[in-house]
Amino acid sequence: MNKRILSIFAVAAFSGAFLFFSCRNSSGNPDTFSEKDFAKTIDLKGSVLQIDTMIMRPISISVVDNLLFLTNSGTEYIFDVFDLNTNKKINECIRFGNGPDEMIRPTIVNLTKDSLWIFDKHSWLLRNYRMKDFISVSNPVNAEKIRLDHTHAKASVLSGNRIVASMSKSINKKFDYYGPDAKLLYSKGEYTDKSLSDMDNMLFYRFDYTTSLDDRIFVNYMFGDIIEIYDGSTGDLIKRRQGPNKSKPVLESITRDGATALAIARGLTHLCYSFAPERAGDEVFTLYYGGLQEEFDNRCNKMLVFDFKGNPLRIYNLDIPIVRFTVDAEKRIIYGLTDLQDLPDSNPQNEINIIKYEY
Repeated sequence: MNKRILSIFAVAAFSGAFLFFSCRNSSGNPDTFSEKDFAKTIDLKGSVLQIDTMIMRPISISVVDNLLFLTNSGTEYIFDVFDLNTNKKINECIRFGNGPDEMIRPTIVNLTKDSLWIFDKHSWLLRNYRMKDFISVSNPVNAEKIRLDHTHAKASVLSGNRIVASMSKSINKKFDYYGPDAKLLYSKGEYTDKSLSDMDNMLFYRFDYTTSLDDRIFVNYMFGDIIEIYDGSTGDLIKRRQGPNKSKPVLESITRDGATALAIARGLTHLCYSFAPERAGDEVFTLYYGGLQEEFDNRCNKMLVFDFKGNPLRIYNLDIPIVRFTVDAEKRIIYGLTDLQDLPDSNPQNEINIIKYEY
């Protein structure tokens, strides 16, 4: 196992603790669910996607129509583009760097057949590209560029070119909301544990999100078995749910170099939702681990599916564990990245393989 690749896959340094908070919806009533609330549990068998070139160092994967995108780390060009009709690489683009058309830490955040938005958290820039340019030239010119006024973990474009960005400029909020002119409208998403400092809340409540592209934001937390639904048009919390295992991290005080701090008690805390949830049409797919934090190796073989109301729909058990994924909702295919190498039909030169699941 390549430990460098594993470290690249880790989207958060789990050095901070996560404090369990009371799980209630916006009306104040407890709102929980279990695996029994999912209508179906389905076993999926994956296969290695056969492509015509060596896979570089992908840290994320995206798909739209018949195009597959790999976002790489440590390569001259950040993005590789593949045609899924032929499984051939058709382009590589956007150089790594600080130049005007280069990027350092990009994420594809909105993807359609005609265009895509990329957020570079290093430069605070959202860039929009025409798809025909992005898949054909190595240095595509962005059609639109928006610079935010603050560093964010992630930023996405909603309907009407409104922008939602996580890791708020206001330290006690989860999200900043911007207008089409990139002016800050408001900050929303209060942290619920008032006993913690603002900084501790940011460290403990580690989360990621996806959007419906219009007015819904789906949030899941890495510890604590929590999902949330926000109204993207107002920023208000619609629903908070806990499940399926209702894990409650246990905190302990530790003293190191004369300083006392809170930390998660080892052997008692479970890592729940892993990495970024993905929108697939009107559904949300997310990887779920559920085991002890110290046993987590970045791979998951369970995928949970919800709608944008927070209702549990399906569970998929994957025979090959993956670390990142994307979903083609039209063709009903999941593409996942795994660092497992000794797989049937895999290229021994690849440190990372792409796994294809039909669902």
